[in-house]
Amino acid sequence: MARLEADESNGAVDLPLSGGPPLLFSPLLDRVADATGAVINFEDVAGITHRLGELRLRPDQYIHHGPYCLHAKQHGHAAICSRNKERSKEIARGRVEPFGGCCPMGVWDLAWPVRDGQELAGILYGGSWQAEAPLASIRGRSFPGKPLPTHRPEKEAALRRWLAFLASYLELALLRARQAGEWPGKKRPAAWYVSATLDAIRAGYTGELSLASVAGLLGVNAHHLGQILKRERKRSFRSLLLEQRLSAAKELLLQKVPVNQVAAACGFTDPNYFSATFARSTGTSPKRWGRR
Repeated sequence: MARLEADESNGAVDLPLSGGPPLLFSPLLDRVADATGAVINFEDVAGITHRLGELRLRPDQYIHHGPYCLHAKQHGHAAICSRNKERSKEIARGRVEPFGGCCPMGVWDLAWPVRDGQELAGILYGGSWQAEAPLASIRGRSFPGKPLPTHRPEKEAALRRWLAFLASYLELALLRARQAGEWPGKKRPAAWYVSATLDAIRAGYTGELSLASVAGLLGVNAHHLGQILKRERKRSFRSLLLEQRLSAAKELLLQKVPVNQVAAACGFTDPNYFSATFARSTGTSPKRWGRR
């Protein structure tokens, strides 16, 4: 059964929007995950999942959300994971064929570039399996969760078949949208831009995110998007992003994750700035919050 409802543990929201098109791509990712035993996610480079309603995803489906990967990001390895993701995007821009390999932590993934003509539209990732080498320890300790499934050639063959199907579905959705005049540009109601911006924040708050980068994904002028947010939500983009980051930080602090690691996991490049910002927002320090 496809998981259509949002899971509160990953900060997702109910999808799709009321009165919007049926959600099709998100449950397909879930079904492929169920069929292969892999973690499936999509790196949206061109904003297709935000601008085409049937392609909308839950926030967790934009990131490597396997338990080991999340644990590593929350315990000091967020920067390593981010650099590895950027490296795979560089490779994908220069090729059409899928490619697989291990991250520095020992997790194997298959990356499947999806193109819109000559341009890279996004990358499908599948796997989150353990390679032959043991997984890297997290701060000197072994991963406390369930062992990751082991990469096997027969499992990879099945995964390749299903990722090819997902890539074909995306290409078909882009073709249909072009024929209907919905891609690449179409004006949307203000409520749509607000909802899509919040989705983008929930999906990308752990890394570098800006009003300009989100506006690019949504196909709208950054100044215009900022005006919509201030008019509809009485908030700036920066304020909404900060709210999301602080909310995630509160949860990690209650799990006794060290302050420096919380800062990195929630998109703060400077731990001191994080502590000062947290104190201004909550009236208490991150350490005191974590002792509640």
